[in-house]
Amino acid sequence: MTKVLVVCKTQMDNELCVGGLTLDNYELIRLLTSTGGNQPEDTKFDVGDVWDCKLEPKRFMKKPHTEDIMVTPKQYLGEMPDAKEFLINALDLKRSRKRTLFDGFVEYTNAGSGYICERLGVPGFAHAFWRPKYGLRKRMEKGKIYYVYLGPSSRKFRLKYVGLETPVERLRPGSVLHLSLARWWNQPRVWELRCYLMLSGWFL
Repeated sequence: MTKVLVVCKTQMDNELCVGGLTLDNYELIRLLTSTGGNQPEDTKFDVGDVWDCKLEPKRFMKKPHTEDIMVTPKQYLGEMPDAKEFLINALDLKRSRKRTLFDGFVEYTNAGSGYICERLGVPGFAHAFWRPKYGLRKRMEKGKIYYVYLGPSSRKFRLKYVGLETPVERLRPGSVLHLSLARWWNQPRVWELRCYLMLSGWFL
C-alpha cells in the first residue's frame, strides 16, 4: 500500500485525468483506474487529498508518458495541510526560468505554445512541478484559457489551462504550478507528432 497526494485533475472528454504524488519516494504518477482507464467524472479523488492505495504500473508505456499507474483506492486519509509548502519543501522546488522545463527539450510555436517532439528529444516524464521566476497572466483566446508568461524574453510563452480549479487572473512568481505534456498528437498542417505543454493546476 502507498500513500498518494492528489495534485491535479483535468477534463478529458467525459473522463478525468488525475495526477498524484507518492509520499514514500515523491514520485509523480497518473492515477488510472484499476483496469487502466482514465478516472470517471464522479471520482472521489480531489486535489489536496491523501489516499492509501494499491499501485500497479501500466505496461507498454511510451516516453514521455511514463507515469501511468493503475490505482485501487483503499482508504481516504484526509486533506494535506498546506500542500503548497509541503511540495516546496519535499521536492526542494526552486524558482526557475522556462528554459529548465522538461530537461530543456521544450520548443515553442509562433503563438508561444510549448511542445516536445522526437526530432528535438523526448524527456522521460510527462508531469512536473514548476515555480516560475516570473508571473503569468490569464488571457482568453478563441474561447480557451491561456496563461501568458511575463518573463523578460523576446520569445512568447503561454500555457493552455486544462485544470478544474476556478481560473484566476494572475499567477504570482513562486506559485507551485503543475504542468503536463498532452498525449502524442498529429496536429493538422504539422508534419510531426508532438506533445503539447499544458497547465494542469496550481497551489497558490
